[in-house]
Amino acid sequence: MSDTLFYILFFFVGLIAGGFYFTHLWKSVNAYKSDKGKIIFSSFIRFP
Repeated sequence: MSDTLFYILFFFVGLIAGGFYFTHLWKSVNAYKSDKGKIIFSSFIRFP
């Protein structure tokens, strides 16, 4: 029972961290005013 709670907690922490990562990435992309598609494509390739 405690294992499932542990995994659910880590799942939500991962979702929140991923959201922060992508909003920060989007802000930096908008700051550079470069090609968004190329940067998103390269970030998905680097995604583990």
